[in-house]
Amino acid sequence: MICPACGYENKEGDKFCADCGTSLEIPTTENSIGEPSKVIIVLGYVMAY
Repeated sequence: MICPACGYENKEGDKFCADCGTSLEIPTTENSIGEPSKVIIVLGYVMAY
């Protein structure tokens, strides 16, 4: 996997760049299945009152 920060080619499966230490993990979202986020729910309650 190539580091997005420095371009160093790391071994597949590495979690951090061996050259600069940048995280190589792809961020994931918890709400990717269509579930509304807690922020939207809280804003709905605030706007209702």
